[in-house]
Amino acid sequence: MVKISIVVVVYNVEEYLRDCLESLVNQTMEDIEIIVVNDDSPDHSDIIMREYEEKYPTKVRCIYLEKNLCLGGARNKGILVAKGEYIMFVDSDDYVDVSMCQKLYNVAMKKNADIVCCDYISKLGQKEVWMDMYPNQFMGKLDKNKRKMLISVASASSVAKIIKTDIILKNNIFFPEHMKYEDIATTPLLWIYAENIYKVKEPLYIYRRRENSITLSENSIGHYDRYYAMRHICEEFIQRGIFGQDSDEIRSLYVSGILNTLNILIERNTSLDDTIIAEMRQKLIQDLNYRNDPFLYFRCYPRSLAMADDLINSQALCEEKFEQGSYKKVKNKFEDYYEKYKNQTKKIFEYCNKKLIKVAIWGAGDKGNDFLKICDAGCENIRYVFDSNKCKWGSKMETGHRIEGFIKHYMDIDLILVMNKVYFNGISAEIKSVNNEMKVLNLDVYYLLDGYKNIEDYIE
Repeated sequence: MVKISIVVVVYNVEEYLRDCLESLVNQTMEDIEIIVVNDDSPDHSDIIMREYEEKYPTKVRCIYLEKNLCLGGARNKGILVAKGEYIMFVDSDDYVDVSMCQKLYNVAMKKNADIVCCDYISKLGQKEVWMDMYPNQFMGKLDKNKRKMLISVASASSVAKIIKTDIILKNNIFFPEHMKYEDIATTPLLWIYAENIYKVKEPLYIYRRRENSITLSENSIGHYDRYYAMRHICEEFIQRGIFGQDSDEIRSLYVSGILNTLNILIERNTSLDDTIIAEMRQKLIQDLNYRNDPFLYFRCYPRSLAMADDLINSQALCEEKFEQGSYKKVKNKFEDYYEKYKNQTKKIFEYCNKKLIKVAIWGAGDKGNDFLKICDAGCENIRYVFDSNKCKWGSKMETGHRIEGFIKHYMDIDLILVMNKVYFNGISAEIKSVNNEMKVLNLDVYYLLDGYKNIEDYIE
């Protein structure tokens, strides 16, 4: 019996395809099949595909499409022929650890899991960063609260996980064709139909960042595809009768889609499409309370919030300021974010003072600086600011807090508050490689889930 079907879509990746396929054919797990779908690729990827199919006839199966369907449509072709108990998607310019299938499948069997995911490495040239896709507090049997968190906050990527095939087929969870960000338009459905989700806390998937894989022409309508994808999944939820039109989940997806799209427009300086901008403005006007939604704070950028506020007041004014480049000048400041959660932070300090726990934070960037200004301006609760950048060691934050290297001062600290949820596992691994007993707390997750669990439940 095939345990895992691995679906790989190929399009213009001949430079990277061998790395991908080598990592798959050399998996330590034997009972797998590798379904390679050529999405009418114009390069010589087909030659590489045939080579691997001939060399590994019992493992590799190739499909050649006569018409380009884009990533989502091509993945669907792979799903329909898959024989595995679980399905795993791997992008053809990425590669995986040779133990990935075995490790994820072992957890699936032990927990009778519908989905098992892992962390990943974001690789740009020689730079590698350990990314945390799913906070540990979201894992386990899914109840209403966890489903909402996953839908609203967790990564929508379809890679770095195995998914029980029956979940996909029985619930008709297929990717839209000819749509960028097809994961965003599909993956949230998994959190609805899956009974549970578990995680291997290792970076077993290597995501290769390529400039030419995501770069769009300056005036491309593709800049709006993130919003289209969010709109698609919201409409899918409504059509399936999963949520009502005005549910928190629908609101959160819609508004986060708008905010992230606005940030892309700002970053890439593309021209504005008046029709789409008007539609997004109307959606924002329908949700004037979006600034008070913790799920949105979790996902958005200060610059996109500024643009959204202006868009609500006046589309013409917003477009004028955009043309002037005003939003480019808005610095990523987080004072509002930490002011909003000041009381939750106070609870952490009270708990630590009562238990005689000495506290530091990790991160001397904008978030760390703004956190200290709002929550510990008097240097009463935070002993050090740790940072990986050696150039900052020995200097001070605006508040007077010292920036130091963890290795030098870890003996003086009991608990470290990590400022960025995305890099939490990578930072945690760096900390525990020096002192395995050191306690860490994912501050962003604590804010989001405050009241759902006790403080001790966030400390790892």
